Amino acid sequence: MALDYDKLSALIRLTYHKQVVDNIFNSNPILALLGRKAKKQNGGRQVIVPLEYVDDSDAQGFYNGYDEHNTDPVDPFTAAAYDWKLAYAAVTISGEEEMKATGPDAIADLLEGLMANAEKRLKKLFTTKLFSAASANASNEITSLNDIVKVDRSLGGIDSTNYPWWDAVVQTNAAASVAEATTETDTDYLLDSMSQLFNDISDPPDKANLIISPFDPTEWYEHIVGRQARWTGESMLADLGFEVFRYKNTQWVVDKGATESQIFMLNLKYLYFKVHPQRNFSWEDFRKPTKQDAAVGYIRWMGQFVCSQPRRQGVLTFDTI
Repeated sequence: MALDYDKLSALIRLTYHKQVVDNIFNSNPILALLGRKAKKQNGGRQVIVPLEYVDDSDAQGFYNGYDEHNTDPVDPFTAAAYDWKLAYAAVTISGEEEMKATGPDAIADLLEGLMANAEKRLKKLFTTKLFSAASANASNEITSLNDIVKVDRSLGGIDSTNYPWWDAVVQTNAAASVAEATTETDTDYLLDSMSQLFNDISDPPDKANLIISPFDPTEWYEHIVGRQARWTGESMLADLGFEVFRYKNTQWVVDKGATESQIFMLNLKYLYFKVHPQRNFSWEDFRKPTKQDAAVGYIRWMGQFVCSQPRRQGVLTFDTI
């Protein structure tokens, strides 16, 4: 008996789709904190992001009577423009699988397996691309953290080589790696480097609210600081099963997808996803290709990972860990 693909699509929307989307968001700290809060933009040629920075010009001030005013031009940018990016996961049922799926239980098992597989593929896709090396992602892929937390690069149509206020804060070539921090001098140097980076990206009370790294830096930090390194308050990330530490009252979370030899300090106030409301991991119904004995549906996404103030983002990079 042939499957009714309209009913299957309706069943996916009713039973599986929300669970799959939730699991995708919960697979990664950045997705968990920012995915559900994605800002929506309904169309447009590019993703427009208003800039959030204070210009350093002198074209403002107090004056008396007929005092001369400074009318020097300020930086011309009021918004960054990111290109839209599209992602998908195909859910395919072959004609053979269709013929074998007889009865409600068999159909349910088939759909559950297909949707679980699509979920895993999207989790891996977004986690991998979020932490890709700078400029490593193809032109049709989302902006990575390493593209944002960088200096002397073009981001959102603005070249920070010409506009240094668009640079992030990058500390590189630490004197000691985490693995080599065995002496008190090495340890003090690393702790000082972390503190300096944290302060450099802060403008109190505006400061980093998420630190991300692989396992090794957190293990080193816990060994040095002891139990007080562990986060003890409420934490959505801890509730989701992520390992969470505390640094200057900021959550420091382990992400297995995080870039080796790097500790990211992020201010999520200026980092977010922008999505098209009609393509936010939306389900597209099954269709049958004309040249294949199969039916295919899609989970589709359209958006971009963006930043409105890179100078509030920082990274500490080691030669090795």
